[in-house]
Amino acid sequence: MITTLIELIIYHFVRIFAVLVRLLPLRAALFFGKIIGFLAYTFDVKHRFRAYSNIKMAFTSSKTPKELREITSKLFVNFGKNFIELLRMPLMNPQKFSRYVKIEGKENIASSLEKGKGVILLAMHFGSWEVASLSCAMLGFPYRMLVKPQEKYSKLDELLNSYRACGGSVILSKGMGPRDFIKSLQNNEVIGMVVDQGGRDGVLVNFLGRQATMSVGAIRMGLKLGVPICFS
Repeated sequence: MITTLIELIIYHFVRIFAVLVRLLPLRAALFFGKIIGFLAYTFDVKHRFRAYSNIKMAFTSSKTPKELREITSKLFVNFGKNFIELLRMPLMNPQKFSRYVKIEGKENIASSLEKGKGVILLAMHFGSWEVASLSCAMLGFPYRMLVKPQEKYSKLDELLNSYRACGGSVILSKGMGPRDFIKSLQNNEVIGMVVDQGGRDGVLVNFLGRQATMSVGAIRMGLKLGVPICFS
């Protein structure tokens, strides 16, 4: 009951805050994002330490401690700006999108769809991935996004998916069956997903000198069915 109450408070706070963010000019809104990121870096000691430790493992031989702290700080600031961009996604339309986002390689998706087998579009939690997920929808491709449901915070998950779908994307749960996945491909649709968090079911790959898990289920299915796979 307490958890549910806390989630409802956060849910309504985020909705109200999102409305205010969308009323501000873009630069002013992003400035608030920087502040959020700086506050998170300052007070979220657990995640700051985790981020710093990972960055240190990757760049310990080439970066000084001061440079590592600067990279970690910029990481948190960038997350804050990403959060603001996510809240402003309902304002986006194809004209605004083309003004702020430059797309390279869209011809690869277009030519792949000509085969009539759909497209599997692979991405990572890198850059502003929520805004990047709008790309296919804004370019007019039939686009479905495969996401992992946040079962612990269902209301916030519902709100997040409403922002993701505002450009016309269709949100699919990772719990969907292979039959539904194949049906979307048979309808010649683009299915986008992030694959850099494979968890226990993933395959270990080398990443910045360390072993990390990558999700490969959809890739194996795409190779088996002869579906074009594009990386973004």
